[in-house]
Amino acid sequence: MSTFKVSEINDIFEKFEDLITTDFNFNDESFVATLSEIVTLISRDDDLKQLTFENTKWFNLLNAIFSVTPHFQQENNIVSDVYLRLIRGIFLLCRNILTVKQLNTVINNQFNLYDLHMEIIRFYKSIAIKNMRLTLNNITLELLANLTTLLPVYKLGDTLNLNLGLDIDTSMTADTLDLIDTLTIFIENNKFLKNNNFSLLLYFNNLANKNDNFIQYSLRSLKFKKIILEDFFITEELNQSFYDSLVNIQSEKKENIEELLNAKDLISLKILKKLLIHESVPTYLNSLIKTGFDNNDLHVKTILSIWIKMATILLCSINKYDSFELTNIMIWVFMFFKEFCSEVILFFKEYKIKDISVEIIDAKLVPHLDFLYEDLVNILDIISHLIQFEHCQKFLIYYKGVEQLSKLLQTLQINCFKLSVYIDGKDGNTLKFNDNLKKNENYKTWEKLLDTKENKIKSLNFPHCKSLIIEIFNKLLIVEKEDKETLDKINKLQEQLRELGVLEITLSNCGIDDNEPFIKERCIMFLKHLLYRNSKNQDLVAKLEQRKEVDTVSETLLEDIGYEVDINDSGKIGLKKKTMMNQPNNYYI
Repeated sequence: MSTFKVSEINDIFEKFEDLITTDFNFNDESFVATLSEIVTLISRDDDLKQLTFENTKWFNLLNAIFSVTPHFQQENNIVSDVYLRLIRGIFLLCRNILTVKQLNTVINNQFNLYDLHMEIIRFYKSIAIKNMRLTLNNITLELLANLTTLLPVYKLGDTLNLNLGLDIDTSMTADTLDLIDTLTIFIENNKFLKNNNFSLLLYFNNLANKNDNFIQYSLRSLKFKKIILEDFFITEELNQSFYDSLVNIQSEKKENIEELLNAKDLISLKILKKLLIHESVPTYLNSLIKTGFDNNDLHVKTILSIWIKMATILLCSINKYDSFELTNIMIWVFMFFKEFCSEVILFFKEYKIKDISVEIIDAKLVPHLDFLYEDLVNILDIISHLIQFEHCQKFLIYYKGVEQLSKLLQTLQINCFKLSVYIDGKDGNTLKFNDNLKKNENYKTWEKLLDTKENKIKSLNFPHCKSLIIEIFNKLLIVEKEDKETLDKINKLQEQLRELGVLEITLSNCGIDDNEPFIKERCIMFLKHLLYRNSKNQDLVAKLEQRKEVDTVSETLLEDIGYEVDINDSGKIGLKKKTMMNQPNNYYI
């Protein structure tokens, strides 16, 4: 514990108050040693920090600064470097005091931390002396970040009196706009000063996560959407800083990515998660989708792609949500999904791969499709992860997601090609087709689909998309329990998928396809679920096998899923469940 007593600290603080209000141009540095000692001791001693916070009049130092604000509002007024050093030192002192571990409610009888927060904002925004504003930028931001961290919740505006019939709180709107202006100023200053944005992100996170209304009201502001959300947070922080950290963490295959993030990235994660689950965000994203796709705005499409990319990594690493969060997520995910489905279907109505030259593919189509393809894969990935939750299954079924997925699957089945490729180690690890395919009539078309420079299949063939759709369907048909309600739901989906033509497509994809990783395994498992206790589906498979209408259906495939084709005494074709000890288990219509 320090040798300072409370009375001694208060005496020192009073001397600092006199310095603040007496002379703006003084050059006496005698205060520096004492102020530095107190700042250092408080930063190192938690007990002294708590004592100072609860029992001294440290907040009067800030009030003294606020009292002389008019002097700083005149651009030509003089403030000495030593005076500015005093102000900065006091802000530093208060910043350290506000890192106390406990917020004693007694202190609120002496002053209000929320009001103090707004006073600091008003003071800083009113400074017209340029070098003073820039000098105090970092420490003011740190002070605001620590203060809002200390608050258990952030109060925004006055309490709304519903008895008055008011549906919009004007004071809440005013407070939000004030905070947006403040954040914008700090963003611009940090960019000019080339600062690390840790404190700025911490402050933004506190505002966003300690009052749900902040995001709701902020999204009504064009300045917030353009400068703070899109340019600063999504483009600068998420895409340029945070993404690399997440990719590295994802490669570690850790379930809890929070354990591996540094402090700055962890804050970005909290902000992103808040945005992903917020009920006001779907409306904002919907407006961006219309601008991006209806007007073909490349900048907006880039913003949306970053959003989807980051959301995929975060959402697919979390295995616990409540129903409210899942609803809000699925609303915007499904909006994207429907838009991308429409884009893919329209594209293949206009273009056929075999009819397009490789020059047009590379120069015109691939640059456009790379965006669409990456976004579609990510959205399908999100749906595939979230569909494990019953709430999301109900959402997808209710909003005709099964029909949309089936239509997309059918479009890809008709227009995209199955491929068999390998890496040629003797030729610089180049991606090539297997030699036995060269005589195939489609070989010249297939050649258009290989990007030999990047060693990948071009986005034009939408690799991995069919496989993801099958995985989503597969998860919809998993039987968790054999009660009547569950079995009725499964049967209804089985019938629907057969009527939509998904069963035939599944049968046609039960072979290895290098354009669709894991599709064989997923289709075989899905086929088992489609046939489970469903005689109509079994009958259709048997007839297709008998007529050899589906190229990959074989006795081996049926054996893999535990069935064999059987013809009964009356000539009826069906599937017979292969069982032990020759126990009969036939399924005929």
